[in-house]
Parts: sequence; structure tokens; C-alpha cells
Amino acid sequence: MPFAPGYVETPVSGDEADALLVKARELHGEPITKADVYDLEQAIQEDIVEELVTAVLDATLTVDDMSFADLVH
Repeated sequence: MPFAPGYVETPVSGDEADALLVKARELHGEPITKADVYDLEQAIQEDIVEELVTAVLDATLTVDDMSFADLVH
């Protein structure tokens, strides 16, 4: 017996949807699924890793430059 809806089709709850930025909600339309949120999180993580690794490799970001406050802005 298959589950309905499947995980990739499971909509996020109202509270979870409210926690998303307006732009994220606009990008995906309605309903926003858990898979949509996962894909968005993965894309953001990949972009950040690429940016930081590139900065370290070209020496524009050093260990002394890194702090949590700098990385979240």
C-alpha cells in the first residue's frame, strides 16, 4: 500500500511555510513541499561552500578573517 502523499509531495505545515522567506514561497508557489525546502537548502549550502572555498583558495579569506558573525552576513 503506497503512502499518500509521498514524501516528496508532502506539503510543509502552515507554521513551516510561515517561517520561509517571502521570496522562497514565491519561487515554489503553492503548496510548498518538504522536497522543495530540502532542494532550496541544498542549493544555498552548495553556493556558500563554493564561495568560501574559492575565497580560501585565492587567499581572499584567511583563518584570521573567519568568525561566525562574518560568515552569516
